[in-house]
Amino acid sequence: MKSIVVYYSHSGNTSRIARMYCEQLKQKGEAVLFELEHRDRQRHKIKHLLARLMPKLTNLAKMPGDIDKYDVICIGTPVWGGKPAPLAIKFITRLKNLSKKKVIYFQVYGMEASSEKSTEYTRSLLVKKGCVNIIEDDISWFDARDEAALLERIKESVGKLG
Repeated sequence: MKSIVVYYSHSGNTSRIARMYCEQLKQKGEAVLFELEHRDRQRHKIKHLLARLMPKLTNLAKMPGDIDKYDVICIGTPVWGGKPAPLAIKFITRLKNLSKKKVIYFQVYGMEASSEKSTEYTRSLLVKKGCVNIIEDDISWFDARDEAALLERIKESVGKLG
């Protein structure tokens, strides 16, 4: 099984968890890690705020290579205001047909209500892309600190792939 872990991290929690997912996916076959980045690292503060409200304004530095060659796409993002980070939204909207892919979607959140809204929003984006096999993992900011428990839940999510 070939897997790619695509993530955006603002403070480092999502990055650390993405690396843990990648290590677990490597036990099932090939797995690579890809960090989403802004094209313009010196973002203007107003543009940055607008991009949070309108993710279409976000500019990805680059997309990962040929997504079609992967069986599993793992997407990680922080939750901002009830939605995934704009770069994660932009990445998902650029994906093609996901009907034959397995997707693990994980997010790191501070408020449970925001997490629920973000999960629903992301699920609808993935379903529009044809995805029928979605494994979701909502990780609170506080739970992200417990390495042992975090590893167990990641193993559980990866185990659902079959």
